[in-house]
Amino acid sequence: MFKGHPKGLIAAALANMGERFGYYIMNAVLVLFLCSKFGLSEETSGTIYSFFYAGIYLLALVGGAIADRTQNYKGTIRTGLIIMATGYVLLSIPILATSTNIAWLLPLTCFALFMIAFGNGLFKGNLQAIVGQLYDDFEAEAAKQGHEALKIAKSKRDSGFQIFYVFINVGGLIAPFIAPLLREWWLGANGMAYNAQLPALCHEFINNGTQMSQAALDNLNALMTAAGGNVAELTSACQNYLQIFNEGIHYSFIASVVAMVISLIIFVAYQKRFPTPGKKTKVESQSYTAEEKRAMAKEIKQRIRQELHLVASAGISYNKFLAKIASDYRKPDGLCTIHPAQALDFIARLPIESFWGVGPVTAKKMHTLGIHNGAELRDCSLEMLSRQFGKAGSLYYECARGIDLRPVEAVRIRKSVGCEHTLEKDISRTSSVIIELYHAATELIGRLQRTGFKGNTLTLKIKFHDFTLKTKSITQPHELTTLNDILPLAKQLLREVDYATNPIRLIGLSVSNPLEEREETERKERWKQLSLEFSDWKVSY
Repeated sequence: MFKGHPKGLIAAALANMGERFGYYIMNAVLVLFLCSKFGLSEETSGTIYSFFYAGIYLLALVGGAIADRTQNYKGTIRTGLIIMATGYVLLSIPILATSTNIAWLLPLTCFALFMIAFGNGLFKGNLQAIVGQLYDDFEAEAAKQGHEALKIAKSKRDSGFQIFYVFINVGGLIAPFIAPLLREWWLGANGMAYNAQLPALCHEFINNGTQMSQAALDNLNALMTAAGGNVAELTSACQNYLQIFNEGIHYSFIASVVAMVISLIIFVAYQKRFPTPGKKTKVESQSYTAEEKRAMAKEIKQRIRQELHLVASAGISYNKFLAKIASDYRKPDGLCTIHPAQALDFIARLPIESFWGVGPVTAKKMHTLGIHNGAELRDCSLEMLSRQFGKAGSLYYECARGIDLRPVEAVRIRKSVGCEHTLEKDISRTSSVIIELYHAATELIGRLQRTGFKGNTLTLKIKFHDFTLKTKSITQPHELTTLNDILPLAKQLLREVDYATNPIRLIGLSVSNPLEEREETERKERWKQLSLEFSDWKVSY
């Protein structure tokens, strides 16, 4: 069941099951307990229970806020378990309620219920947050191993939470039977039998015995006789029955205390395996000086050169759009920084073709609208750009003002795997092209095997001697994983390219369209627009 899941899942599930076990023991008899111990009406007992139940949910917000503020989720959970256990201990003390002590005993019981609700708020939601963080870390580690490992890790999250909640349900299924069994066992051990009507009648007789109707007295005598009480001393018999009846419930609360202690032991024993949600925000907010940023960019360029023997340009700025523009500004081996104070002037001089998402077709349309650079784009209103370019219009509007709110994604799901070969000299002979195509296909197979990537779309990329590009794609019903799959398709695509009079400078092959992407597309395609005919409807005013 737990195979392939984070190691901390079973400990979290068991800790939660213990807490739920204790809670449902108490929850099963709470209203009856308030009625039998204090002689409260069902309405009053129900009101106390309602406030308690509402507190369970409302105080969860408080518990989450405390954990978020302190960034001490584990400590908050431990405190919650201790507070709940203390509340159950207070409930389990077998003190007989009388007219002389009810003034402080009933508030003490309500305070114990508040402690249970507050402790539950500290525990429950924060433990779920830890389970969620378990899978966040699990997926982040899997991403380092490749696309397939990440896909498997992501598939485990839903089943992991199902396992987590199954343990809750197991505790909730068994616990309600414990309290009645302990209560009836204790009554039987003292020579008495259970009767749900007797506690209310006993309280009525003790408090207002002289004012009870004869029918009620007869009923009390009959039930007390059946339960094993001595009706000759009815006052004593009522007090004794209430004492033993409530002791049985008190002792069932001891089972709740034991469950809390077991849950606490499990959590403390395995807390080192649990992550701490929210700490990563401190890392994300870390700032660097301009010199530190340039040093990091230089280091990345050096590592690329050392490990891959390739040159790379680097761009530094305060958002993705400007950083990309900066990286293109001093190619092939440059480093450019665009400071915030320089951004608007830099963008104003930028040709419209350099903006993100502006290709040849869009650039031509921009020119017809009198937009040739960033300054002219900035003069355009959001309404006008949205009307002309749809959703992309808002992006152009923001980029012209140096705004790009797209987040930097440290971990990205791979959507394709490919390779490109820039040739030493331009070629146009078929035999030479086929040889280079074979080498590209062989390298592509190696990359697919190393990454574990699988897709069913093959794309051929050709760059000619005049730097014009041509791409051709073909999709198959099966995944492309071997040379026998890819090379014939690559040759088929090549036959659609005229290179006899236009020599080739670069050949590239890539595989794309992974399974999860196809499934997402299929899900979107299932939606259909429906229409309803209203022609037969009659409208009256």
